[in-house]
Amino acid sequence: MEKYDIIPQPPLSEKYTFLVDDISDNQDYGATTDIQKIDYNRSVLGEAFNIEVNLSLLMTEHDGNTFVFDLGYFVVVFEISKTQKEGHMAFYHCLVDISRKELFELFSKRYTVDIALKWIEVYDFILSDLHPDRDNVQLCKPQQS
Repeated sequence: MEKYDIIPQPPLSEKYTFLVDDISDNQDYGATTDIQKIDYNRSVLGEAFNIEVNLSLLMTEHDGNTFVFDLGYFVVVFEISKTQKEGHMAFYHCLVDISRKELFELFSKRYTVDIALKWIEVYDFILSDLHPDRDNVQLCKPQQS
């Protein structure tokens, strides 16, 4: 994670920067399975977020957990194993040219119906609260060193 510590975050920059392995051309989607990038992103999200994740993992009987939450104009799906050594973090911009029904179908196939329902709930929340201050997140695919 040390190699990512120099990425400026607010108030030194306009937007919070989250790291991904793959990013779409128009930057409306990004994802990572690199645990160092996931750990970096979790550090940007803060201590309260990490406490919630850790408590949830302690309470689950499954091999891991999935979290769906809003982040700026993005809906984030964060999957983490119970050991926290494997994970997947995907960022989906909410301003897309796809109907809610199509979105639900896509996310039901990619994840589960429960995750798709939560995704739509977060998506609707973001759309109900669109304002320029919310546009405070950007995705970055760091250059390999």
